[in-house]
Amino acid sequence: KLPRVVEGADGAAAVADTGEAPGEAPLAPDRLPSAVTDLYVTGGEKAGAKLARTKPVRRALKIHRERDEVLAEMGVRKRFVADEPEDRRAYALRTADGGVLAVVPVAHTVELTARSGERGKGGKASVTPSSAEAVYDGSARRTITDDHLGQAVAHLPPSGAPRVLGADYAMINSR
Repeated sequence: KLPRVVEGADGAAAVADTGEAPGEAPLAPDRLPSAVTDLYVTGGEKAGAKLARTKPVRRALKIHRERDEVLAEMGVRKRFVADEPEDRRAYALRTADGGVLAVVPVAHTVELTARSGERGKGGKASVTPSSAEAVYDGSARRTITDDHLGQAVAHLPPSGAPRVLGADYAMINSR
């Protein structure tokens, strides 16, 4: 559920400073992208540790935790790497509880690497791209690198952990 947004004198939503954490909150809106990305990269051991364990956060942590379970059987290692979106602007509105509702860009890269023991054509280790990856490059290769770009919506209350309310990604490149 979205928090109630404060209206300004003109009736429009009141804009918040994206560089300032509301009240005693541990993060400012412009720091949310690194916290959300950290969920995938480290399993929330760094900046992601500051986030409340909402459903979207638990889902990201599960993806991190299970990243190699299925692929390991096929001799493929999956690794998440932090990335920065080209447009890093965050948007924030003041909420009635003294907090902030923020929409921020998020990005990460996924690397799928064939382990040296797995041999494909020509005796070289390779990974075959999925149908989504093949749109960009259909050739089997040692490492497939997928770029993912998205956005996250979070409520930063004036005290306590920021609550990620939703996050959505799309693959924008595969090489």
